[in-house]
Amino acid sequence: MSITEAELVEHLKKLPPLPEPLQQVLRFLNDAQSNWAKIGTVMLKDPVLTGRVLQIANSSFYGLHRQVKDIEIACSVLGAETLRGLVYTLILLSKFRHGQENSVIDYDLLWRNSLRTACLVKKIARQSRQDSTAAFTIGLFHLLDLIIQDYFFSDLLKERLKKYRIENSLATDEKIHYLIDTEYWWLTATLLEYWQFPEPIVSVFRQVPDASASKTKVFIVVSNTILSSLGTDGKIPIDDITNATTLFEESGLSNVDFQECVDDSEKLYHEMASGMFG
Repeated sequence: MSITEAELVEHLKKLPPLPEPLQQVLRFLNDAQSNWAKIGTVMLKDPVLTGRVLQIANSSFYGLHRQVKDIEIACSVLGAETLRGLVYTLILLSKFRHGQENSVIDYDLLWRNSLRTACLVKKIARQSRQDSTAAFTIGLFHLLDLIIQDYFFSDLLKERLKKYRIENSLATDEKIHYLIDTEYWWLTATLLEYWQFPEPIVSVFRQVPDASASKTKVFIVVSNTILSSLGTDGKIPIDDITNATTLFEESGLSNVDFQECVDDSEKLYHEMASGMFG
């Protein structure tokens, strides 16, 4: 049995609507006539959104040199694109933070792994002189196809995981939190497009992405490979650095200091995890 885009959209239509404050914030962010005072006032209606905006605005993620306590100032400092990325992230966490009964996914580990990957993708993208804010958001969503299947097509996911467990000699009762297969990324593209996410983010998950989207895919693949092979001392094996460097060269990307990216991103991950997951 295969999944069609129309079937997925029908399932998405049954989800509860987004919280009104999040909808208002997105509308204002897309309205050139809006100002930060108006956006900040709307944000105050959602204590979770307000708290996370302030916490993340003051984290090393954005490298501010002073503590920000006012939501309007935090919004103006972060800017529209960063706020959109944060709101999009909160939307997905509000819908898919926890699994349903009998889920085969460990949702806490999946989201934490996604955040850890997103932090490294951001650092690599910045050193490569690419859009690091978009790269972070994309890194956070790169396992979303697993969640979509778990929620709406669980039988198909169980078959997919059965094959994966056999190939990797995993216990049959072990919940999964990590599995990259770009064949299923169109599921993520469909969901993000349905919720009107920006095209640069959606395009990364399409079957035939544009050149910039392909580079972001390289960041995600390299980041996951590196994180899965880190030693207890946080050092990347030499072979993985060599392979990552080769892949970057083949993709037309400038070389980066992968170990420096890991050192910075691991600090960032631990700082952000407390703000996003509590």
